[in-house]
Amino acid sequence: MKIKVDCVSPFLEGIKELQSQLSFSLDEGGYPIHFLSIEGDTLTVKTTESAAVVYYPKNHLFYLGFSLALQYVKTDKTIVVKRNISQLGTMQDCSDGVMSVEGIKTMIRQSALLGYTYLGLYLESTYRVDDEPYFGYRNASYSKEELKEIAAYGERFDVEIVPFIQTLGHMGQMLRWSRFGEFRDINDVMLADYEPTYALIRKMIRSIRSCFKTKRLSLGMDESYWMGSGRYHWFVNGSYPDQKAMFLRHLNRVSQIAIEEGFEDLEIWCDTLFEMEFQGYMFPPDSLYRPFSNEIKQQIPSHVTIRLWNYAVHEKEEFLRCYRMVEDLCPRVSFATIAHGYASFAPLNKIGVRSLPAIRDGMKTSGMQDLLITRWETITSPLLAIPTYFAYSNAAISYEGIDPSSRSPFLFGYSQEELLELDLPNEVSFETPTDPFEEVNPAYYLVFDDLFFGVMAPHTPETAGEFYRKAALRLNALAKKKGYLSPLFSWETALCRLLAKKTPLVHRLPQAYQEHDRLQLHQIADDISPLMEEWQSFYEAYRQHWLSYCKEDGFALFTARFAASFARLVEIRQAIWDYLDGKIPALPSFSETRLPLYPGSERKITFYKDWLGIALGRKNRL
Repeated sequence: MKIKVDCVSPFLEGIKELQSQLSFSLDEGGYPIHFLSIEGDTLTVKTTESAAVVYYPKNHLFYLGFSLALQYVKTDKTIVVKRNISQLGTMQDCSDGVMSVEGIKTMIRQSALLGYTYLGLYLESTYRVDDEPYFGYRNASYSKEELKEIAAYGERFDVEIVPFIQTLGHMGQMLRWSRFGEFRDINDVMLADYEPTYALIRKMIRSIRSCFKTKRLSLGMDESYWMGSGRYHWFVNGSYPDQKAMFLRHLNRVSQIAIEEGFEDLEIWCDTLFEMEFQGYMFPPDSLYRPFSNEIKQQIPSHVTIRLWNYAVHEKEEFLRCYRMVEDLCPRVSFATIAHGYASFAPLNKIGVRSLPAIRDGMKTSGMQDLLITRWETITSPLLAIPTYFAYSNAAISYEGIDPSSRSPFLFGYSQEELLELDLPNEVSFETPTDPFEEVNPAYYLVFDDLFFGVMAPHTPETAGEFYRKAALRLNALAKKKGYLSPLFSWETALCRLLAKKTPLVHRLPQAYQEHDRLQLHQIADDISPLMEEWQSFYEAYRQHWLSYCKEDGFALFTARFAASFARLVEIRQAIWDYLDGKIPALPSFSETRLPLYPGSERKITFYKDWLGIALGRKNRL
């Protein structure tokens, strides 16, 4: 499709960036699309046989309007778009496997096309701090130039880039270096009420301030329940301090630093203060709940919003119950949900879609106007979460004149129903289906489960091999459509082909050994050779997938995991041969009954992301 646009910088540069995904080219003789900036909050797109006009009220709706005009060229349409939620964002984890600049730019473009207003970068210690060479060292960290480039690219698409940092817990990558040893309280929590800590935090925030134009900053402070329980007793206060008072002192100190460094709109996660108050409950049952004291409420700084996060809510009443607890503590509340499937090689978008009605209705009733979809860890590309992002976009934005479901094939080359089939590798099951809201990750733990140790064998269906054989055929058929997201289906095809060969051996091998079936054992040893070839293909497909969105340095961790798993296949094949040849008397791994991860959980698909635990069946000091 050849088009002609009458916009200027920076919109023209942004439009050029979309040519590949949306299959158009710019040509002076092409179909004309005009743009008019207007007052108000309503986006209107009018298309005819001869031209299109986009009446856009705010810049962040410009690209959504452009894509609608492009989708309906040469048709008679009037499309009206209104926001139901004013702030809609995603947060990408840039701390585990660090996303590449190009990977983040890809997600900025998707955010603009779907009408998202901001994109958060979750940064623990993956940025640089002046005069602190060990901060971010050997962590694939972003340079200041890279962060500035990302922020500028977001500005081009009018997607606000918001830093989400940590200023209390989750600082383990920093604290591992002796340079920062004095700042440790306990585990990955920094030492509060300690002046050098605040000098370091000021450096951190000042560095972030120099890279971003936004006035928004998330200070983190989640999952820091044990603050004050470690070195705090040695260096600050030898008694047992009031944790809530300590947390509030820390919050006020850090937020004041952020204000002094030029930020204005701050937020923290909701959980730490609640778990300190309610014996480990983030959202306690009604029998335990009591409102926070006025003394505590008055110590929440006026420029701080509390981010209510609940990744398991799927009923409106539970949503509102949690909201009322947080709102009673602080009237400034925003909400965060999650793109499910974060700890697997495949997503769980259907959980997000099923949870959406409760969240949508809860947002409307509560009046909250900031909805964030987090995506933790970077095992797979955030593009795998597009079905979740698409569903939430359609909940936060209303369309008149079109069916919003038609947007998915145009933007991504696949219908929403087809994209939801990306969940398929996680949908293997026993006779009893998995709870539709349960977070499971068989597409991860089945990859690394050791054929001898079989830690996950009680959670591996006997029919898994046939399931994955059929899944590979289906995903490969979708990959051949060659839409914008077809590489995702190709990657998952490689995953399912590996599991189709591997999972049958999980039960065949111990059964053959216990039945003294030497012929079957010999066949299994022979079957390991093609499995090793499939493993190599999987490794190559995964590396290609990883490099499409992440920095290369982070892949070294998976290289080590894959190399260890491949070496174990070599050892297992040799051990079977040695046993059949009489060189060893037994295969001792099969002398123990295989137990489920949790008593009573046998024959259930489960969730387990500890690689060493999956591969070795134990914690190991490596």
